[in-house]
Amino acid sequence: MNVVDIIILVILACGLLSGLYRGFIHSVLNLGSGILAFVASFFLYPKLADVVSGNPEIIRMISSFTDSESLLGDLDLSTRLVSALSPENISAIVERADLPDPIGTLLGHNLAGQVFSPLGNLATNVGDYVNQTVISVSINVLCFLVCFLACFLLLSIFGNLLRAVFRFPVLKQLDSIVGGVFGLLSGVLLCFALLTLLPLLESVVPIPGFREAVDASTLAGYFTNGSLIISIMNRKL
Repeated sequence: MNVVDIIILVILACGLLSGLYRGFIHSVLNLGSGILAFVASFFLYPKLADVVSGNPEIIRMISSFTDSESLLGDLDLSTRLVSALSPENISAIVERADLPDPIGTLLGHNLAGQVFSPLGNLATNVGDYVNQTVISVSINVLCFLVCFLACFLLLSIFGNLLRAVFRFPVLKQLDSIVGGVFGLLSGVLLCFALLTLLPLLESVVPIPGFREAVDASTLAGYFTNGSLIISIMNRKL
């Protein structure tokens, strides 16, 4: 057990205790708000990402964190034309970049499909593709987080208004127990969201030892979903 496992257990315990204390109705509304916010974010964040992508200042700021030469460790490799790469070259580049697995997979896909070719001279070599991949991932994930937090806050406020206006039935003896179950589920959802999105942000703003700690964690694997991460990065479900 390492620090990541401890953080996961603390989040789950806080969710459980909060549910036990607040009861069934509050826990259900809280969990429902989280699920609805998660789903709504998939439909909202591409629009926000398009707006952010059109802002040169934001692109320049994110670019300052992504140095393809330092990621690849080879200036000659960074300047190689993507159109001249073989499948073996692409595999070697992905391995050399050593990005978190979902982003590395996406980089390989982008190189093989030359997906940034519509950008013309802005994306012709390997370094350009590494930068563009990390930038697009960063924008999509950050916009998803912003949309999720905004939706969750609004839905939570709406849920509190419902509880204040309407008198919901109470489960008496079972209220605390069932509330604890739903509170625990809320903790599971939070762990899932954090461990899905934080590794992507870590590729832009490296946290020393973070990836190693997640890989060594006993529990983290239960809360990660590579296909969901790829969906977020590619703006599709």
